[in-house]
Amino acid sequence: MDKILAAFKKDPVLYISGILALLSSFIVRPDAEYIGYINFRVLAILLGLMLIVSACVRIGTFDYMTYCLLRKIKGQRHISILLVSMSFFLAMLLTNDVTLVTLVPFAIMVLSSFKDSRSMMYTLIFMTVATNLGSMLTPIGNPQNLYLYANYNMNLGSFFKLMLPYSAFALILIAIGVFIMCKNKESDGDSKMQKAQAPKLSRLLIYIGLFILCVLAVAGYVNWIIMIAIVAVAIFILDKGAYKGADYALLLTFVFFFVLTGNIGRIS
Repeated sequence: MDKILAAFKKDPVLYISGILALLSSFIVRPDAEYIGYINFRVLAILLGLMLIVSACVRIGTFDYMTYCLLRKIKGQRHISILLVSMSFFLAMLLTNDVTLVTLVPFAIMVLSSFKDSRSMMYTLIFMTVATNLGSMLTPIGNPQNLYLYANYNMNLGSFFKLMLPYSAFALILIAIGVFIMCKNKESDGDSKMQKAQAPKLSRLLIYIGLFILCVLAVAGYVNWIIMIAIVAVAIFILDKGAYKGADYALLLTFVFFFVLTGNIGRIS
């Protein structure tokens, strides 16, 4: 029982959506139309992006990018603004969860040298807010966007035009918040930031190419079946361990939601 409760607390949305999908199947009995509920294109693009990001994380890409940006900045407020800005913009490409998992440990390590826990707390809070508000600008910023983008057959231009005012205004508010809440304290020079190793260039270029392929699939220029086949095979050959970094629970949650919403649509 304790294991069940622990699993539920870890990912409640997954289990709640699964229970609701199951309950809805008693109202609308399973039949051939169920397969039409599931948007395989959205799932394939999500999986492809997860595999690529996981592979990039495993070769230290984002640690190295962060290190290069932060190593010459000393003022705490400037570092906080940079960390929050990076969270905002990276979330547009990496999704909010991946961005936080990548940047937060590094942010704690860097900010600890200032010995100001209050400003560190505010920086981490603003980073969390920034990833959620920054990710809303692009179709691949978060899974909800990708679903809406695909479901309503939007194009990239109209999506950006729709979301840009909100994202720009959000960025201004976040920057003001960081400026007010985070102190402009200088580092004592004893930074705990360790030098990050540069990722292998050949491997990184391949992952960038795969990422562009995913973006082209989102835009509709490449068939999603071809895209996921190429990405899955390439990642399997280059780094099978990257498969462990994909969020399969999120994919299953989407399947449950597809079933639930499909059944609701058939109830008179």
